[in-house]
Amino acid sequence: MLARALCGLVNVWLEASAPDGITKTGESLSYSVRIVHSGECEATGVVVTHTLPVGVLFVGAESDQGEWDRNDRVLSFHLGRLAKASQTEIRVTLLPVTAGELSIRVAARINGPEVTLADNSVNLVISPLGANLPSLSIDLSPRGEFELRLIGGEGLRYDIETSSNFEVWDKAAEAEGGLWSKSLNDFASGMLRSRFFRAVER
Repeated sequence: MLARALCGLVNVWLEASAPDGITKTGESLSYSVRIVHSGECEATGVVVTHTLPVGVLFVGAESDQGEWDRNDRVLSFHLGRLAKASQTEIRVTLLPVTAGELSIRVAARINGPEVTLADNSVNLVISPLGANLPSLSIDLSPRGEFELRLIGGEGLRYDIETSSNFEVWDKAAEAEGGLWSKSLNDFASGMLRSRFFRAVER
């Protein structure tokens, strides 16, 4: 009787690519992570987690294989199996709301042992320039309507106020942090004549 030996030569490692050019608060950025398997055996149960720092808002993600989910500031990509000598890629888009150095920790794990765990994690550092948000602007929506757009700290609450003279401010709406928008058509005509808007953290 012949017994087939179990293969144990598995080595999954990560390579992260920072965004090109200068990053600024209030402008989205994307980064990518390559998951490379240089071992001689198939890797199974591959999961890659991204721990996002306070100071960024999550916009979107995609991967070449598998599925992903988000729990607060942790993104988990369930990639499943990786064939020997193969690679796959993950792409994430964020919106910085805080200036300064921000670190994103990316880590991979698999079912069973690996040749080494020294290359299973990487810290990706971004350094957005600009003022800390909130940022309030008027933009044209995909529906062709002008809307008030707020980019604020996640989990924070804001009062949207209007004024005609910068001295007396009236509350016009309430907004949640993160990405918030409201059509100008939804405001009373008297508030629109005020012309000036501001966001005040509650």
